[in-house]
Amino acid sequence: LNVCGHNEERTITTYVPCLKSFDHLVRIWTRNCTDGRKLCQTYKHKTEYYQTNEPVLKKIQIIVYTCCEGYTRNINDIGCPIGSFQCQPGRFGSKCEYYCHQCEYGICNWRMQRCECRAGYKGTFCNETCQRGEYGVQCMRRCYCKFDTTESCSVENGTCECSPGYEGPDCGRPCSYKTFGKNCRYSCSCTSNQICHHITGSCHDKRPTCQTECQCENGTRCTHGICDCTPGWHGKNCELRCPQGTYGKRCTHSCNCLNGGDSCERGWYGQGCGNRCDCLNGATCDHRNGQCICGMGRTGRKCEHECDNFTWGSMCSNRCNCGLDSPCEHDTGKCRCKAGKTGVKCEEDCPINTYGVGCQPCRCQSFHICDLVTGDCKCKEGWKGESCQFQMSADDPGKPERGDSFKKE
Repeated sequence: LNVCGHNEERTITTYVPCLKSFDHLVRIWTRNCTDGRKLCQTYKHKTEYYQTNEPVLKKIQIIVYTCCEGYTRNINDIGCPIGSFQCQPGRFGSKCEYYCHQCEYGICNWRMQRCECRAGYKGTFCNETCQRGEYGVQCMRRCYCKFDTTESCSVENGTCECSPGYEGPDCGRPCSYKTFGKNCRYSCSCTSNQICHHITGSCHDKRPTCQTECQCENGTRCTHGICDCTPGWHGKNCELRCPQGTYGKRCTHSCNCLNGGDSCERGWYGQGCGNRCDCLNGATCDHRNGQCICGMGRTGRKCEHECDNFTWGSMCSNRCNCGLDSPCEHDTGKCRCKAGKTGVKCEEDCPINTYGVGCQPCRCQSFHICDLVTGDCKCKEGWKGESCQFQMSADDPGKPERGDSFKKE
C-alpha cells in the first residue's frame, strides 16, 4: 500500500578464488656430473601453484522499498497508509494514469485524483449520460416520475416532463376539469353535458346510453366510448402504429430506434437499427451515424490501425513520455523499455546480473557478470564456459586474457 521501490548502489566485500605460485629448489638425479661420475644429485627450480580466496570490494544494485512521495507509516503499519497523495497538475486517477483532457463533461480535480462530473454524467471520464430513471452527480439519484405518463426525467435535477394530458411533480395526475394536452395548457370546448378527454380534448357525453359499440383495435380498452390505446398505438380507434421515431403511450416518447430503446444494440446503427457496423478490433459505432468509436490505442476509420510506437490513448492523441526513444503501450502509455533498461521512463540500466527486456536474471556463475543487452557472460581471468562454470588450469592453452568473454551458443 503506497510503497515504492528504487535502485541503490551498495559496496560489499566478496571473496574470489585467486591462483598463486611460488618457486623452490628440488633435488634430482642427473647423468651430467662434473666430477666424472655417471650419476649424481643436483637441484632444479620448480614452480608450485595453489588457490586462495582474496577479499574484493564489489558494487551491487539493490531495490530499496520506502513510502511513496506524500505518504508515511507508523511502526506497526502495513504499507504506508498515512498521507495525502496528489497528482501533478493535468493528471488524475488513483495512480495518476489519466490526463485531464480526457475529462469530457466534468472538472479535472488533480488534487483529489478524479474527474468530478457535472450533474447528468458519470464514469471515470464523465462521458456516460445517466440512464433512464437516473439523475444528478454520478447519476446516483433515482427519478420519482410515473414513467407511463412521463416523457423524460431531467438528468440534471430530476424534474419530470409530463406526457400530454398529465401534470403534477411526478406526472401522476390527469389534467384537471376542462383542460387537456401538453402541460394541461389547453382549454376544452365541450358543453356542460360533455366530458373533455384530458389528452386529446375530444368531447363525450356525460351519461352514455351504452347503445354504441366500441371500435377500439389492437387490444385496446374502451372506457365510455374512448379508446385507451396500448403503448405503440394511436388514433381514434388505436388503429395506427406510432410514427417513426416515437414510442410508448399515445406515441408521446421520442426514440432513436423502432423498439423504443435508448440506442441500437451493439453492432447496429441508423434508422430502425437496420445497418450493421463495420468497425474492427472490437470497436463500437455511434448508433446514429455508424461512425466507429475506437478503443484505447486504435485509430482509423474502422479502428484498423494500431497507434505507432510513440503515441497512445484515445485516437492515439497522446505522446509517449519515455526516455531513450523507448516506445510505450498503445492503450495505457506505460513505457516498453529496450533491452538493458528499466524504470518508469526507461531511464535506468538494469541492475547488476540482469539483462535484456524486462531485466531477466543472468546465467553467469558466481562473481561473473553479463552484458546488459545480450546477457553474454563476461568471464573473469582463469574461467571459461557459457556460464563461466569451468576453472582453467595454469597451463591451459585456451586460457583467456583479462576481459575476454564467452558468448552463449
